[in-house]
Amino acid sequence: MIPPLLMALLYKEKSVFSFFYTLVIVGALGGLGWFSSRQSRVQLRTQDGFLIIVLFWFLFSLISAMPLWLDDSLNISLVDAVFEGVSGITTTGASVLNDVSGVPKSVLYYRSQLNFIGGLGVIVLAVAVLPLLGIGGAKLYQSEMPGRSRKSG
Repeated sequence: MIPPLLMALLYKEKSVFSFFYTLVIVGALGGLGWFSSRQSRVQLRTQDGFLIIVLFWFLFSLISAMPLWLDDSLNISLVDAVFEGVSGITTTGASVLNDVSGVPKSVLYYRSQLNFIGGLGVIVLAVAVLPLLGIGGAKLYQSEMPGRSRKSG
């Protein structure tokens, strides 16, 4: 949230407030979570890791929608903001914004930042999580290769 906030300040946009409010809310929730679990020392299992990943992506989707929903210049609903956020972090490229010429530069940067972070998430998923499921790089490569397979003759 800090780079888009600084960009909104630089361009003197009204989006400053949406990024600032989101930063405060996320910071407070993160601080509360850290404070409540700082004494806890639990050994996590693989199943816990998968649950953490699913919860992280769900919460990240909601949090990524906050500045878009709070921004008055976009005038989009909560559902559209969540769609835009999920579209960014999953790198699908779908958008509910028809005309981006009137969108503040800081919001455009934020959307680009979401796509970048989403792309990194896909790489982390491929490198860290898929091997735990028994799907390695060679299997992914073979599944994406064009041509005839042994099953087709």
